Amino acid sequence: MKKSRVFSVVMLVLFSFVMVVPTFAKTNQYSFTMEKRAVNGSDLGKYYTLSKGSAKISGSQWQSKKLPNAKGPNLVYYELRNKTTGNSFGTVTSRPNANGSSNKVSGTFKGLGGGNKYYLFVYKIEIDGRHLKGSGKVYN
Repeated sequence: MKKSRVFSVVMLVLFSFVMVVPTFAKTNQYSFTMEKRAVNGSDLGKYYTLSKGSAKISGSQWQSKKLPNAKGPNLVYYELRNKTTGNSFGTVTSRPNANGSSNKVSGTFKGLGGGNKYYLFVYKIEIDGRHLKGSGKVYN
């Protein structure tokens, strides 16, 4: 009787874990440090698996360093691209806070075909003398 109960508890825990894993599989974390004008997720080998339809980005960004004579801060563009086709699925913009505090990055990318070769291309139109860091997730 005791062995049966232990076995049942172990099976319940394993079953629960198996059910939770697919939920985490569709959440793709990102983080970056931008010292120049752009960070290319493809160059870093950071790809996301996303389902067909739309995907969201949710995260934050902050200034990690301000160089002398810095301008701006300039808008930061978060573009979701497909590695295979090079297609873009939209751009989300966010302006960093000038005082270095964290601010929100949030938006939606549309028209995804599904697959595991999506990446973020994060950039500024021109260098503004501010180094940025950011983190969050891309998901659907």
